[in-house]
Formats: sequence, structure tokens, C-alpha cells
Amino acid sequence: MKTLILGIGNTLRQDDGFGVHLAEALKKENLPENVEILPLGTEDILSVAFEKFQKIVILDCIRLGGEKGTLYFIDDFTFSCDTPVSSHQMHPLSYLANQAKEQKVFLFGIEPYSTEWGQTLTPKAEKRIPDAIEFIKKEIRKCL
Repeated sequence: MKTLILGIGNTLRQDDGFGVHLAEALKKENLPENVEILPLGTEDILSVAFEKFQKIVILDCIRLGGEKGTLYFIDDFTFSCDTPVSSHQMHPLSYLANQAKEQKVFLFGIEPYSTEWGQTLTPKAEKRIPDAIEFIKKEIRKCL
């Protein structure tokens, strides 16, 4: 069963790029062979061939109103146009919802510290990357 880990975000807006930075970090980890990792900008999602995968893990900056820095993992994520979780203007999750109808979708992300202009994560979000890596690896073993 093939799994896609899709890191999305805007790397020009600090923690909005968390999914991309996390995907890049996960590429250095020892993950199962059936896992493919794609770090993408918000526009690049249009190029993904979702039909190759049975499961998709989306890594993103997520606004659920929790404490800044909170890590979330939503098992079997179901998206509707009224689901205000992504911080992106173009709503890549909306596009994904229309493309990935046959796949089981998981959502993982961080409640951002800042999405102001800046090409790096905030220092606090950067410090959450190791915790996020361990959490994702554990969840991959558990549910993927």
C-alpha cells in the first residue's frame, strides 16, 4: 500500500511553510519503502498524481484555535469547503479533497506562531520539528 507524505505551505511566510520544512526533514529519516515524501509549495499541489497512492498524509500549518506550537494529527481527515484549517489563501486542501476521493487522508500540522513575511520558520516552530518527526514516524507505524 503506497503512502504519500505531502508537505505543503508557503515558505515565504514563516510558519506557513512548516509542512514543507517538515517534509524536507523527514526525507532524511529511515521510513518504509512504500512511503513517498513530497515537499511542495501551495501551487505545486496541482502536479501531484494522487491516484498512485492509497493513503495521504498532509503536513501543513493548521489553525484550529489552539495554543501556538500545538501539534495536531487528524486521523481520517474529511475536508469540506467550510473546514477552516489551512492558512493558505488558495486552499490547497480544497483541491486535494476533490482529487483524493479514494484515499484515506491524514492531516498533521502545527498551530503557527507567526505567518508574517519571512523565509524561515520562527525559532519556536523550528524547535518543534524533532517532536513532529518522532510523532509522524510513530503514527506511520501505527496507522499506515
